[in-house]
Amino acid sequence: MTASLSGRLRDAVLPIHRRIDALPFFAALAGRTLSVERYVDQIRAMAIVATTLERAVSESPAPSVQRARSAAASRASLLLDDLTFFDRRGPLPDDPAPRAAALDLASEIMLAATERPVRLLGHLYVSQGMTIGNIVHRADASACAGGGPLGATWYRGHGEETGPRFRSFCSVLDDLALGEEGRQEAVASAASAVAGLERIHAALDPHAQPSRRFLATTFNPEAGDHGVPAGAAETAAALRAGERCLEEFPYFLERWGERGRRYTRSDVAWLASLGELSTDDVGHQVRWLAGLLARRGMPSLLLERQLLILEEELSAAAPSSRWSLLGDAARGLSARRLGVLSGAVTEQIAGAFVDSTENGSMAERHRVARLLLSAVADEWAGIPGAVAALTAWYRNDRLPASWNESVDVLVREAFAAAGRKPSGA
Repeated sequence: MTASLSGRLRDAVLPIHRRIDALPFFAALAGRTLSVERYVDQIRAMAIVATTLERAVSESPAPSVQRARSAAASRASLLLDDLTFFDRRGPLPDDPAPRAAALDLASEIMLAATERPVRLLGHLYVSQGMTIGNIVHRADASACAGGGPLGATWYRGHGEETGPRFRSFCSVLDDLALGEEGRQEAVASAASAVAGLERIHAALDPHAQPSRRFLATTFNPEAGDHGVPAGAAETAAALRAGERCLEEFPYFLERWGERGRRYTRSDVAWLASLGELSTDDVGHQVRWLAGLLARRGMPSLLLERQLLILEEELSAAAPSSRWSLLGDAARGLSARRLGVLSGAVTEQIAGAFVDSTENGSMAERHRVARLLLSAVADEWAGIPGAVAALTAWYRNDRLPASWNESVDVLVREAFAAAGRKPSGA
């Protein structure tokens, strides 16, 4: 057996790679007869796996994983660029079969990250090794994606640097001090990872006639598995509502870029699916999501506005009394917020903030004040960390000292008006 770790990894995955290359999907890709829908199915499935892997690796404290990560080229970013290109044409419905296989492999990655981080090395090797296999199909992928320069960046990889980058990555793996047990685990996980890829690509049979439908991963490969509307009219209305909320609050895109847009799309699609639930269940789900988002830097005001816009769009596209449940949930969030900080108090504190700094336009300052005040209300109402999660963006060294001081003053005044001290916010 080859002594180096990269050699042992290559020997473990090569037989399965050969089986994958013989699958109908790659025959159609090489013959340039693969449909755009099937091509996008593969890109989505690979994005599910790649985004999960990069998140797991970035969060792993294991020194060996961090060393390997430093030498690994990002694969997720290329896949997401390709999906953004296709999404601009309108979302294509998903085939549930390859999506399910991809989610299974993603679950395997997360389990490895939790229980045996060394197994992430095998998954990283397989991910990086695909760059070499993709080179063979660069022109084929471009033809199947539409013939232009966009939509096939994952297959093009890093151009002439692809080979040298992969060899450099392998050298880093070979230098890791893992011990024999760690090496065996890495090799076993690589074989398992490539077997997962085989299951995904077997499900991508171009001759199959799948029952396509919109899924959470249609809009966001990082969304996992949750409900979205079944009807095309409801889906289109939800996506319009998401875009309107992004326009009203550019904060999403300013802070998270296209990732913010993807999560807006999958979240608003899920919110639209809540119309089938009872009033109590909708309220419970919305309050749960509001707490989750507020702790991640998205005050409940954002969800409140998204729900009201969504109610409006859905009512116009598919009139039904059930959409009022979404508006009622939004009004519940509003009542909680105003119960902490009344409209008059909010207006007074926001006005003082707008007048205290000249950073940004007046409209931008008003938006920031509204979000900060909502975060204070969220924290006062029992969502710890809501203010800190927002001020991580709106109060830091990249901003003028006068702005940071104005943010501090607003937060202090808002907590004082709410009758509570900041308590570490």
